[in-house]
Amino acid sequence: MAHKERFLRVKALLARIFVAMLVALVAVLLLDVAVGVLAPDARTAFDRMFPVGSVRHPKPYVMFGGKPGAPVAVRERPGEKSSTLNARGYRGPLPGATKEPNERRIYVLGGSTVFSGTPALSTLLQDELADVGLTHVRVFNLGVVSSVSGMELARIVYEVVDLSPDLVVMYNGNNDLSHPFSWDPRPGYPFNFMAYENHPLLESDVGSYPAITMFLYGSHIARKIGSRQFLNRFVPLAQTQSQAGYGTAAWRQQLSETYVARLIKAKRISSAFGAEFIAFFQPSQSFRIRPEPQVDGSSNLTERTAHFLDCRRRIRALIQALPESDREAIVDLSDSYDEYSGAPFKDHVHTTQAAKPFMATLLAEHIIQRFEARLR
Repeated sequence: MAHKERFLRVKALLARIFVAMLVALVAVLLLDVAVGVLAPDARTAFDRMFPVGSVRHPKPYVMFGGKPGAPVAVRERPGEKSSTLNARGYRGPLPGATKEPNERRIYVLGGSTVFSGTPALSTLLQDELADVGLTHVRVFNLGVVSSVSGMELARIVYEVVDLSPDLVVMYNGNNDLSHPFSWDPRPGYPFNFMAYENHPLLESDVGSYPAITMFLYGSHIARKIGSRQFLNRFVPLAQTQSQAGYGTAAWRQQLSETYVARLIKAKRISSAFGAEFIAFFQPSQSFRIRPEPQVDGSSNLTERTAHFLDCRRRIRALIQALPESDREAIVDLSDSYDEYSGAPFKDHVHTTQAAKPFMATLLAEHIIQRFEARLR
């Protein structure tokens, strides 16, 4: 009888434990759902401005581009309704299938600084050219958020040369220096290529993949509490940085050489297909430091700013060492906002809308000076 009573007590205890665990599990699940629905948007301002699903859609050879037909929270002109990306995944109009006899086409490639704006830099550039009588010139926006020069080089080969270009324009440089500093450190790699390399569907040894971590990643609570831990578990960032020589002078030299080499390749490819080419090394907030330090660590700069200034010094030296025919294809506009009245930047590299016409005027001046005969 005593054994039976003891058995019933243990059974009742186990039943209560089971019910408690079930209640706790349901409570956690409900809380997780609530966190996902009610918690403040944890995305950065950049991610809210440029939703990943719309602007970094997987695309063959060029890594990613805009998603055709995706809605974007920008307008081509003030007062217009928010627009959608065109059939090629870019902002603004598409070039016609047939080029008019007097039509001249300019394609502007770059990252989010080219993509963004109401109106965008490309639209302002077309207006500037129209003001000097080049009304038959059409400027097309081929900006892709987070794009680097290597992706733009591929885009010229796989897309632009088929669109009857007269002039190919690159407006870039920030992403080539910023992305390796913050994420995948390897010079010449596309944005966050480590995420692609460590994708579970590409992992040949499934036993080595962190399955438990992947399961936990499905939880809103776990992602909010342990975002850095997830990153370290999924992506070997520290190891990759060490292998790349992250932060060293040799690493910054390689970043700079890779960037300049890609501009020259883009020039030669454009020329091979009958188009002119010009690249603009873009400004950023880091380049507005005055006076510039002569020796690394000689002033109280942030690590990011010191990185940018050192890379610019190297890029300028590399450009000066080029043959004249190549050197004249690259225009250094990195300090162009030094004389601008007011604060042109709203973050590290994106300018205010009010500051965009200033840059469009500079681009137009260089383009007209170099290519007016071709464009007319």
